[in-house]
Amino acid sequence: MARKTRKAKQKAPSAIERFVRPTEHREAHNDFRSVGPAMRVVPVIVRLHESNVLNDREFEALAYYRDQASLAEKSPVRSCIDFSPKGGHGPGVAIVSAQIETWRIERNMGPLAPLCRAVCVDDIKLEHWIERKVGRSADRDRFKQEIGIAALELKYAAGGIVGR
Repeated sequence: MARKTRKAKQKAPSAIERFVRPTEHREAHNDFRSVGPAMRVVPVIVRLHESNVLNDREFEALAYYRDQASLAEKSPVRSCIDFSPKGGHGPGVAIVSAQIETWRIERNMGPLAPLCRAVCVDDIKLEHWIERKVGRSADRDRFKQEIGIAALELKYAAGGIVGR
């Protein structure tokens, strides 16, 4: 008579692994690095810089644009426990300045602004941007060519960012 073999018990994930790990959907669309017990999203422009698609100047310019755009999107509402005389009347000076700077940068980018915003601020990979633009039905050679063109457009837009 054959002896039954037991399946090895799977180890249950710890509380840290359950609550700190990103969702499967999020992991499919972004790259992550471990920072202690937590996971941090690696910005797409960092990956492009590490793979030598962007040089140092272009990376610094796009990182500056990312910082300004992120600051411009912050909520202008101040805390309800702020009892200072200036109170919570509208956005602060830093947010207004970042909004003006972001508007100026995007105006100078012209038609390349949607690509730069998607890659720098929204962390959409170039492959996903091209999938949305061309579609999945495009042949492999055309898809690679479109990714190369998008990378060149990103480099060109980075060259136009002045004021950092």
